[in-house]
Amino acid sequence: MTTQVVADGIIAKRKPTVDEMEILLVNRIPDLIRRYKEGGLDPAGVNTTLQMVSEGSIITESKTVVVAPPKPKPDKFELLTTFEIIVPADYNHATRLDTFRTKHQNEKNKEFYFYNGAITDTNYAAKATTKLTAGRRFLVKAFGIKKTASSLDCLAKVKAENGVLTGAQGASLVYEQRKDELPKGKYYVSFDEKDALWRGPFGRRRVPDVRADSGGDFCFGLGDFEGDWGSGGVLLCFCDLPAGEA
Repeated sequence: MTTQVVADGIIAKRKPTVDEMEILLVNRIPDLIRRYKEGGLDPAGVNTTLQMVSEGSIITESKTVVVAPPKPKPDKFELLTTFEIIVPADYNHATRLDTFRTKHQNEKNKEFYFYNGAITDTNYAAKATTKLTAGRRFLVKAFGIKKTASSLDCLAKVKAENGVLTGAQGASLVYEQRKDELPKGKYYVSFDEKDALWRGPFGRRRVPDVRADSGGDFCFGLGDFEGDWGSGGVLLCFCDLPAGEA
């Protein structure tokens, strides 16, 4: 157990026993005088000890008080993988989501086995915390959720990593640029602040997520901000790359 010293000092004094007085007079006092003559002891130290003997008192004990430091809270996340993405040159925040759906989920080309119709620019563009711009680069850290984590836990993790909240737009970029690199059998959540999220039926805030099934199929759906995220969930944390770093 790791401990921390918080106190170390004299606790009390009492009169010495006969045996203790004999030890003081026969052993301790001559030793002090010898060390004093050899210049290895401050005269004040000798005087203090002699005064205590003359007063018939002795130090009874010294006590070191130790405390165990608070146990760190277990981390609810584990890093699964990292990858880089870049906001494309033709990116337009105001139309990104509708354009993305037209490209990847149209009548002739349905890349998702399910695509939530509420993931639109109307619902997720205007209030977005971060309005991405062309050329911005990110290192995306994919943190697996070990058991369960709340949405507040996820937001705190993004903040701790100095991450950027990119919401549905960020999730769409990850799918478009790195979908083949995503570990399968998991769903990837891209957060925004609660008040920036679209409010669905029953007033619940909805968080965008891309599901990568073990069979290779994908889903673009919405989870509940008010609910917990299970061990199949992965938190996408977008961290800005320095300018000029690829």
